[in-house]
Amino acid sequence: MRHTAEQRRVIEKTDGSLTVVAAAGAGKTGVLTDRYVHLVANHGLSPEQILAITFTRKATAELKSRIMDKLEKQGLHQARREAERSYIHTIQGLCRRILAENPFEAGLDPQFTVLEKGVVERLKHRAIERAFENILRQEKHEHREGTLLLARSYLNRDHRRNRSDPFHSLRSLVETLYENCLQDGLSANDLWRWASIRPGSAQERIAEIVNARLIDAGWEPDALPEIDDPDWTARAISALRQMQSDPSEAKRQAAIDAQSLLLQINPAEEAKAVKMIDALLSLTADYSKVFETLKQEAGGIDLHDLQARTRDLLRNSATVAHRYRSTFACAMVDEFQDTDPVQVEIVRLLVDDDKLMIVGDSQQSIFRFRGADASVFQAEIERASEAQLCQLPDNFRSHPEVLDFVDHIFGHAWSNAYQLSKPARPRDSAPQPETRVQVWHSHQDPYAEPNAIARAIRHWVDDQTFHIDDRPVRFGDFAILMPRFTHVARLENALASESIPYFVVGGGRGYWLRYEVRDLANLLKSMASDDDEIAWMSLLRSPMVGLSLDAIARIGETREKSSILSILREKPEWLWETDKEKIEEFLTWWDRVAALRDRRPVGWLLGQALEKSRYEAKIITAPDGPQQVANVRKLWAIALAEPATTIAEFARKLDLLVRLNQREGNAPTYDEDADVVKIFTIHGAKGLEFPIVFLAGTAYRGRPESDSLLTEPRKRMIGLAWSGYESLNHRIIDDSNRRAEEAEAKRLLYVALTRAQERLIVCLTQGENPIARTLNGALSQYINRPTAEFNLGKTRVMWKNME
Repeated sequence: MRHTAEQRRVIEKTDGSLTVVAAAGAGKTGVLTDRYVHLVANHGLSPEQILAITFTRKATAELKSRIMDKLEKQGLHQARREAERSYIHTIQGLCRRILAENPFEAGLDPQFTVLEKGVVERLKHRAIERAFENILRQEKHEHREGTLLLARSYLNRDHRRNRSDPFHSLRSLVETLYENCLQDGLSANDLWRWASIRPGSAQERIAEIVNARLIDAGWEPDALPEIDDPDWTARAISALRQMQSDPSEAKRQAAIDAQSLLLQINPAEEAKAVKMIDALLSLTADYSKVFETLKQEAGGIDLHDLQARTRDLLRNSATVAHRYRSTFACAMVDEFQDTDPVQVEIVRLLVDDDKLMIVGDSQQSIFRFRGADASVFQAEIERASEAQLCQLPDNFRSHPEVLDFVDHIFGHAWSNAYQLSKPARPRDSAPQPETRVQVWHSHQDPYAEPNAIARAIRHWVDDQTFHIDDRPVRFGDFAILMPRFTHVARLENALASESIPYFVVGGGRGYWLRYEVRDLANLLKSMASDDDEIAWMSLLRSPMVGLSLDAIARIGETREKSSILSILREKPEWLWETDKEKIEEFLTWWDRVAALRDRRPVGWLLGQALEKSRYEAKIITAPDGPQQVANVRKLWAIALAEPATTIAEFARKLDLLVRLNQREGNAPTYDEDADVVKIFTIHGAKGLEFPIVFLAGTAYRGRPESDSLLTEPRKRMIGLAWSGYESLNHRIIDDSNRRAEEAEAKRLLYVALTRAQERLIVCLTQGENPIARTLNGALSQYINRPTAEFNLGKTRVMWKNME
């Protein structure tokens, strides 16, 4: 591989720190591979002395494979063997390894495990219940009144989404605050210290917030009246009106914004918010303590603990930290723009600054919901000297016409802040049968887009005039990227109707609500209790038994006189013969399996039921039969992995996961490299590339309302909103969040468009969200034109109406 001058500099510069700004498609993986091999071959480092951190397991596997192949080709056989066990990891993988290497220093059992998600959810529930009990059972507890206020304000708040769990909102408040604190780098001790701070009055908190915003805009600290003025709010509003005549635009706007905030404040409600926030802090601190105890009793840690415990180990054990700092002569951290505060601290504790190379691109920072902060990498760029900064601007991935379109969109969206693409590939020497960039437009029909995509893919594959690398296009060349999977089922149905094989990468988000999964859940609930009528009726109607609707209705009418199982055994005369035969077949295997429910593990029972009922054979003929069977086997595997769990406990666990609407993907039905159309969220496609990319689903609805709880733990800010009122903190944090989300949505769009290698098809809608607004704003002069094409410089863009 021939390197550019910039790439050679990154590979060969080994003295001092280095900050690398790598554009989309810049060939980062190849550069990181060659730098690693260069350090081994030319600087005498062993693989054990080089730390390499990547963002995903797939990226880790690819980097490690390339490094080992290159070391082998250069005859460095010993180094190649050492690379197999070298420190090439995701940050989570690195943390797991460091804890495993130092269990006693970390306060862990040497055989510690990372608890599976279902276990963690159950422990969270128990911890929150105990935290509430600890406060409410003490009549004189200082936060009892605030806790009762929380209960009255949030009990049943989201009952429409969680009808069977009235405490969901209350639990969510505690869990969200706890997890946000961990994500922002606060330890459990930090949370306890925060909770122990004596609260000021509501007026003091309001004055502190308003003054801080004014000072940020350039006002003197004494611009507003003293806080001890009993009529502070009225006097502050009066002062702010006078301040709005200041010649500075920034100071005038800050005074206007501050007045607007104060006019919306209800002092009595703010006082209520103070009590609830302090109670919530106390609850969360208590919850963290109980949760930690429960995890210890279960003999494991959760995913948050991997990072937090590693950070604490390196903070508190100078010996351990020194050992790693002495070991690592060089470190490379990829995707630095998507690291969170805890991850950054871990890296800084492991490696001296002058041995560290960070690689990233602020334009591709899209993981804010995981704690990533795009400004962190930007600050590193600004801090780096010219000798410490290197740019990799060349895009080797995308065709120049694709990049012309990207430049047009983001030149409009980001203006001078946008870093223009630098195409490394040549332009076409001859006209193409179809333009490389297409914009398909629709207004309101929700099915126009998925149907158009499916028809186009089927046409291009069948027609064989559309080529990639001098061969006809195939299904595996297509990737469909969506901001969200909200309406992915419409796309799946459209592809299925055209007999197009496809795979939803990540499986979507509806596993626990799938019919086949619920069938098995109802089977286990029925086996656990003869009296669970809903489970029994659902089981009898499912393909596992398959009774007619008439039989279900008649059984329902007579179930008050006798149990459902008794009715089945009696085989009433009013049943049709076909239903009687199905009941006879069902009872034959049911009695054998149910008789062993107290003596056999749940996985064995489920396997027997599946075999005897021939359930898989009954569902495989459905249009999505392979997916249903894969999902059934996934649940069976989960059951087999819990041999000590009783059937009743497992049934309750499934019920809890359904009620919590856990984001579990469907089981995979194809290998990753199969010749099928792949559907990704844009987040899931980060770091990947595809010959042909569809951007779809841009009509998603933006966030209609904010969450009840908003936090900025690093600023020690908590905002609450409840029925009829939004606290001042909540307004301020929400305003900041909306601006940050708008900015990140544009970066998400940038990531989506730069995944395309050869062709890009953008499905444009009038959606009320930042992605649709950005596209419509940049293309506004071409919308509703009668022409079928328009030009962006040297690039022709096809314009097509999907309706």
